[in-house]
Amino acid sequence: MGGIWAIAAAVCAAGAVWLHGWSPVRSPPDSSGRPCAMPLPLVLEMLGVAIRHGTSIPTALITVGDIASDEFGAGLRLAGERLQDGVAWDEAWPDGSELAVIRDAFASSWSSGSSPVNRLETAIEQLEWNERSRIERSAAKLSIRLLLPTGLCMLPAFVAIGVIPAVMSFLH
Repeated sequence: MGGIWAIAAAVCAAGAVWLHGWSPVRSPPDSSGRPCAMPLPLVLEMLGVAIRHGTSIPTALITVGDIASDEFGAGLRLAGERLQDGVAWDEAWPDGSELAVIRDAFASSWSSGSSPVNRLETAIEQLEWNERSRIERSAAKLSIRLLLPTGLCMLPAFVAIGVIPAVMSFLH
């Protein structure tokens, strides 16, 4: 009987050590790796508002780039200034994939003259769906991490309170 308690105590101690290194509050890693302080859906919303109010694509890029005021914003501003100077669409955008979502959302509108609002809304919905699915995956991992220590604590208690007395009563 003493060996069972020693094993239960060892399992609970191992669970406590495992939980000690785990923190339930973590800032999620930025999967895009871009240095923008503002979320990309917010940038796309601001571009959409500017376009819906009659601003040209280069002016919208420059204005939102000024608001972002970091490396991401500087890239937007540079693209807008190059487009105003008459540089070709593909050559106006700085190298790197951080502006690819915005470049792709405006590409067909730049070449055909159609409104980019629908493409911006679709890009925003896609980004929000990706974020929601990442949050749901993290929540699923959290539920598993919470279930294991709970089971490790409840199983020895169930054995000690329910199974052992039942077995002892059958033996007597």
